[in-house]
Amino acid sequence: MRGRTAKAPPRPHRAVHRAVQPALWLLIFGQTFTRIRAIPTGGIPYVDFLAPGIIAHSAMFIAIFYGIQVIWERDAGILNKLLLGVALTWNPLRLLAVAAIVVLGSAFFSRSVTPGWLQAVSKANPLSYEVDAPRGLLLGTPHHLATDFAVLLVAAALGVTAASALLGRLAH
Repeated sequence: MRGRTAKAPPRPHRAVHRAVQPALWLLIFGQTFTRIRAIPTGGIPYVDFLAPGIIAHSAMFIAIFYGIQVIWERDAGILNKLLLGVALTWNPLRLLAVAAIVVLGSAFFSRSVTPGWLQAVSKANPLSYEVDAPRGLLLGTPHHLATDFAVLLVAAALGVTAASALLGRLAH
């Protein structure tokens, strides 16, 4: 098999899972919390409030699992040909940190109903702004759209800069 790269077989169940999970969130949690009015959303149905958060949540986890795929490919030797031994590691603490970013963002609940310390964490979390922008656009309340896009632009620039610096340092 020299000179060829092994390709993982397609896994159609992953695509189904990526489509079903957000639908379950919206149907089960969205409908339930809308009916019992457990989470104040300012008169907006909870399903409408929740949809942008589910979209952001799904995008974040798809990115995480593609990152894990890169690590598996590195372990299989595929990336060695491309990156010349970049030190990527599978670290459950990193996955837990990313999951905490999703949970501590404002994807599932309004920032205004959380304790003060969680509001501060949410304000420092770029995912909160990633959810706030489409939520405002979809619900017709784009109050902080410029701030949302500015924070996301800065976060993206910092992420690209950090990734570029780490990749260059790890490749040598």
